[in-house]
Amino acid sequence: AIFAFRSSNSFFDRLPFWIAGAGIVAAVIGFFAVGTKDGAGQKELMMALHKGTIVSSVLVIAFSAVIVNWVFQDREYYGWKVFSCICIGLFAGVMIGQVTEYFTS
Repeated sequence: AIFAFRSSNSFFDRLPFWIAGAGIVAAVIGFFAVGTKDGAGQKELMMALHKGTIVSSVLVIAFSAVIVNWVFQDREYYGWKVFSCICIGLFAGVMIGQVTEYFTS
């Protein structure tokens, strides 16, 4: 199935790098979304961290949709399959982080 993506267009080869770059940008924006008041308790601190994770995740999904739509202009069917894999991987990664946080806190 992966050979269906191959063509003379090198954008397919660069897709992981574009997605990774978008993830870095989303992480930086998510970093600035984290904030609490002075003297905040642990519950407020954890909620601020969750807010940063949510903001970053939503931005990764949005950026990925735009990038996949751009790269797979003539093959939308395959593009949305790739996009769904990105979403599943992002969800799995966030869930692994949340479960790890729960059991180690």
